[in-house]
Amino acid sequence: QLSQGAMGDGMNKYVLDTNIFNWILDGRIGTGDLPSDGLFFATPLQRAEISVTADDERRRLLLSKLEEIAPSVLHAESFMFGVEGAGFDQAKWSDGQTYPALMALLDARRLRPSNVQDALIAEVAFKNGMSLITADKILSEVAEGFGISVVFFSPDYVGVPNTQES
Repeated sequence: QLSQGAMGDGMNKYVLDTNIFNWILDGRIGTGDLPSDGLFFATPLQRAEISVTADDERRRLLLSKLEEIAPSVLHAESFMFGVEGAGFDQAKWSDGQTYPALMALLDARRLRPSNVQDALIAEVAFKNGMSLITADKILSEVAEGFGISVVFFSPDYVGVPNTQES
């Protein structure tokens, strides 16, 4: 669990979905478009997702963006065998409820392999009282419905993102 003092008293805390690093690299959003009132975090899950990027140069640039924007890394909240970013020394023991609930909600909306990582990233936001920043509409809707504060960048984003408070 995170302590308020360790994270900055009174600062908002945001966990970034992996797609945000892609959007920044592609110029769809700038770092100045991210909320200016807090601290940004990632987990080993985002690093693992970026690490499987086929193009070597893009992978290098994405990892650089991750280090630049969200150098603070939090463990995933649910340990999972066979999921890079949620394994040994990367995750905590699960409560057995939050991740399965988020996963079921995502699977009910769309079946895709990355639901595992999306549910784990959303769980980090939920368990740590953080907001989730994403450009994934379904993930944003599921997270918001679960009580997670979401900053959603829509595909037609121009200007200030839609900030949804739960």
